[in-house]
Amino acid sequence: MIHRAPSLARSLSPIELTALGIVWKRGPCTVYALMREFGESTSSYYSSRTGTIYPLVDRLCKGGLLEWTGAGKERRIRITAQGNRRLTNWLKDPIPVADIAHTADLVRLRAFYLATISPVEREQFVQSALAQLQEHLQVCRRSAQRDSELGDPFSALASEGAIYETEARIRWLEATRDRLIALPGIKPKRRK
Repeated sequence: MIHRAPSLARSLSPIELTALGIVWKRGPCTVYALMREFGESTSSYYSSRTGTIYPLVDRLCKGGLLEWTGAGKERRIRITAQGNRRLTNWLKDPIPVADIAHTADLVRLRAFYLATISPVEREQFVQSALAQLQEHLQVCRRSAQRDSELGDPFSALASEGAIYETEARIRWLEATRDRLIALPGIKPKRRK
């Protein structure tokens, strides 16, 4: 008698769905390969989650969405038919407004509070952010090139989206730099 784990009835997180997608794309792979995919992501949201991969894989296996194959050095995880259905449903379902509106631009988040530092410090903030964004832009371009060379056009196009996003962040900082630096450092009126 084969014992099947109960399905994960709850909604899956973007991290869990991304893990299913990576395992689907790679075919049976090691957990280490999955961790490496997350770690090499151009998104810090995913690369910072590498420590959560083993518990995530365990959860997805217990829920019947991933399964183990092989043993020892040949041990791999693969997506199940049920996991594949959850992945494809995620892609076919309408995108929730919360997902459309979600951006994790922590540079822009800091701009809300730049009145707390001096104009000189604001200038340093802008220059540092621009330099780091330029570096990140090069990482995104290399990622898109690598994806293209590996014959993965969908990943290459997704990486191209990261390029456009990073370029937009750079344009925003360049366009607002002088105003961000020159604005008076006063606390705004309190909202009612």
